[in-house]
Amino acid sequence: GNGGITGVSQSMGHVSCPRQRVHLRSRRQDTARRTRIGIRFCCRTRCMSAKVFFEALGITEAVEIPIYCTVFVAILGAGISRAIVASAGVNLLSYPLFTFLLVPTTQHLVAAGPALWIAEIAVWWCETGVLYTWLRRDLVTIIAVALLANACSFLVGLLVL
Repeated sequence: GNGGITGVSQSMGHVSCPRQRVHLRSRRQDTARRTRIGIRFCCRTRCMSAKVFFEALGITEAVEIPIYCTVFVAILGAGISRAIVASAGVNLLSYPLFTFLLVPTTQHLVAAGPALWIAEIAVWWCETGVLYTWLRRDLVTIIAVALLANACSFLVGLLVL
C-alpha cells in the first residue's frame, strides 16, 4: 500500500500533502524519506491537521488538569485559580514544543519509538521546571505529579488516538 501516508500515489510515485510534495523513486527511498519527514503536519503515518492537533491537546488538558489541580491544591496548598492556570498554561507551552520541535528533532536522531519516549521525558522535565518556577512549592512533589500527569495523558492518548 501507501505506507500509511495520506495521498501517496503508487502510479505517480510521490507524496502529496498540504505542506509537502516529495518525489519518491523506490520503496527504500520512500521508507527513508518517511522517517525524515517528521511531525510538522506531515508525520510518518498520516497528515496532522489542525483538528488532530487540537483534539490531542484537548485530551492532554482534560487528563492532566484534574491531576495537577488535585495535587497542587490538596498537597501543595496552592489556590484553585492558580492551580488551574498553572495546569492549563504548562500544557499550552509544552504541547506545541513536544509536537513541533521535540518529536521531529529526536526522530532525526533515533527511530520513532525511542524518539517519542525521549520527547516525553524532555517534556516531563520541562513541565517540572515551569511548574516549579510558577508555584515555588516542593520540587519532589512537582516532579512526581508531572510524571503522573504526563504518563496518564500519554496512555489515554494511545488508547484514544
